[in-house]
Amino acid sequence: MENFILKRIHLFIALAALLGSMIVSSAHAVEINGHVLDTDGYPLAGASVVIDGTKIGAATDFDGAFQLSRAPATEITVNVSLIGFKSTTRTLNLTGTENTGDPVHLMFNLELDVLAFEEVTFEADRIESGPFHDGAERVEVITQEDLVEQSDDGGLLSALAGGTGLDTKPCALCGSAGVGMQGLDPSYTEINVDGLPILSGLGALYGLDGIQVSDLEQVEISKGGTRGDAGAGAVAGAVYLVTNSPDMSLADLPTAEVSMMASETGRHNLNGAVTVPMAEMPVRINASYGSEPRHIDRNDDGLTDTPSFTRFNLSLSSNRQLSNGTLTTRVRGYNEERFAGETHWTEDDRGSAEVYGRDIHTQRIDTGISYKSTDQTWGGSYVADAAYVYHQQASWYGTTEYDASQMIGLARIAANRYWTMQHTSMARLQYRYEAYEDNLQLSSETDRTDMIPGLLLQHDWQPSTRWNARASVLNELYDDDGYVATPRASLRFNPTDALTLIGSGGLGYRTVTIFSLDKAAHAGFDNLSVPKELKAERSFGGSVGMQYRTGSASQAFQIDITGFYTRFDNKVIVAFGHAETGEVMYSNAHDAYSQGVELQFAYSINPGWTFNLNGTISDVQYHNGFEWRREEMRSAFTAGAQLAKEWAGSGVRANVDAKVFGPQALPDGRGRSESPTYMIVDLGLRKNWERFALSLKAGNITDYVQPDNVFSVDPSTGQQRIDSAMIYGPQLGRTVSMTLSAKFGA
Repeated sequence: MENFILKRIHLFIALAALLGSMIVSSAHAVEINGHVLDTDGYPLAGASVVIDGTKIGAATDFDGAFQLSRAPATEITVNVSLIGFKSTTRTLNLTGTENTGDPVHLMFNLELDVLAFEEVTFEADRIESGPFHDGAERVEVITQEDLVEQSDDGGLLSALAGGTGLDTKPCALCGSAGVGMQGLDPSYTEINVDGLPILSGLGALYGLDGIQVSDLEQVEISKGGTRGDAGAGAVAGAVYLVTNSPDMSLADLPTAEVSMMASETGRHNLNGAVTVPMAEMPVRINASYGSEPRHIDRNDDGLTDTPSFTRFNLSLSSNRQLSNGTLTTRVRGYNEERFAGETHWTEDDRGSAEVYGRDIHTQRIDTGISYKSTDQTWGGSYVADAAYVYHQQASWYGTTEYDASQMIGLARIAANRYWTMQHTSMARLQYRYEAYEDNLQLSSETDRTDMIPGLLLQHDWQPSTRWNARASVLNELYDDDGYVATPRASLRFNPTDALTLIGSGGLGYRTVTIFSLDKAAHAGFDNLSVPKELKAERSFGGSVGMQYRTGSASQAFQIDITGFYTRFDNKVIVAFGHAETGEVMYSNAHDAYSQGVELQFAYSINPGWTFNLNGTISDVQYHNGFEWRREEMRSAFTAGAQLAKEWAGSGVRANVDAKVFGPQALPDGRGRSESPTYMIVDLGLRKNWERFALSLKAGNITDYVQPDNVFSVDPSTGQQRIDSAMIYGPQLGRTVSMTLSAKFGA
């Protein structure tokens, strides 16, 4: 214990010394201000003004004005960009100007970019897919406008359902769905809310359902476990949810948004948000209620085709501008009751051996606070944030009661230092507390408590506008495995303006509980077998990618290809016994890997036509000590296509979407070795007015449902049980829904 404490003390001392050296080493600086206008002299708001090779930057206000208070007194290049306009740069030599005290004034005029003209614009998640041109890591962005258009119920998961390489297919008998990437299940994806990783384990599977797209500014997706500021457990990648920040002027308040959705199955959703002034700061309140009230059974097999549920979500956020920074606070509460199973089940049948049902109750609360400094007098900036999460499950899976709770506490402080035009560093001290406990009586202990101090060191190097590199190492101290280092690196190269090449690699590490496994929610918690303590997983992997974009005033073309590979040590495998026994077995594999390739293709042509094609081929296998086997419940490939037409000036958009799911390996005793390949086709129509929007969607228009029965018979009792391994496709066929939304205020 004494050595354990000493290691933590040494870790904190090392960080203190590093931060001290960063603060002491201050650089001379010059103030730059100016305006960004279009070619007609009108101001452009929201333009990004950044000094190349640094993180010194600002966005223009409504008058097109900007200010950079701490520009280095040396030769610099200022880059100005705005979506829909051509970027421009200007090189300045500021050597010797730091002593004059006079600011440098600049004026920029941006030309309209024909590739971004309204009639030939890609969907935001297509335009931004692939690497950013000003960073080393591959990041895809989906804006709120596109999230709203893609969601059929106002929720986040349906908005992401058509994304390239994103596995959001919900379990037909539990309804849970996360965001899987690169052939791995969703438990390998880290979910961040405003930069804080507060959604993990079953919290990411059930707590994620209640998030509404209207409460998000955008979603950033980083695939592969190589992003420097992501946690060690982000082996498949990370999803960053950027919430709507109520940072508007008090003079523009109040504002309000409302949306209503209803489907012919009886499912409905009501979402409302208001931003109002409180205590001289804007406060945003978002509330949503959703329900699928009936036990739907269209094929009369006695089993629900889709889970019935009732959920409520309430969130509050505020943003206070202080003299030297911005203070943001957020709190969210979530409650849900969900059921799937035999249609004549009632509350009295909870835990019954006669009538099978999965009755899942979820309660969750999460809070966060963040302070971002705008003071750069020492040649850098800092961010301090913290979060607390409590998540509880009170559920019955057949005759098995599963009660579990998870608590997460997280505190961090990060400092960014801008050394020169080419070099920027970041150090982040963090402390994470995570406690999990459940009522399961298994051969190995499932409860655990982790207190994990950590230090993240990251450095960016941009030797020229065509090269960008980032290296990082996350240093953490675990109770079980002691010191764990997670190094990662990325490199971007632009040989031409149209071509981007990017490569990345790194390590991963995560401790495992039953709660943290996505497949646990899918398989249920009845008839579990955990023969020994589950060891922590370790992994190493990487990816290489290429993006090419070109176009003219009449058409635009983009292609993005990424290959990925991840190798595991002690990967946790969930295997299924014979259908008659219903046994679910957890174990660490001797060896395992995931590999594959991902493709995105987009083509746009006047007047208003877009075509998108995407696909992922993945091979996920593990060695059980005797042979290599394909991991079950993972599709060998997925593919999607979208054809859309937008009529300029009318606000009308129509689209047809198709998604193909390849076969997944099935365990022995199921009569077939793999599930069939199937396709889901959706139709959508949307009309936008100035403040209103109306959407119609016909989902699964071919009325496809999986042909295999998910019921099996227990030979010892003669009773029916659910065979989780056979839940691979939809049970519910064609559905029709309508959504009406409106915005009021500024």
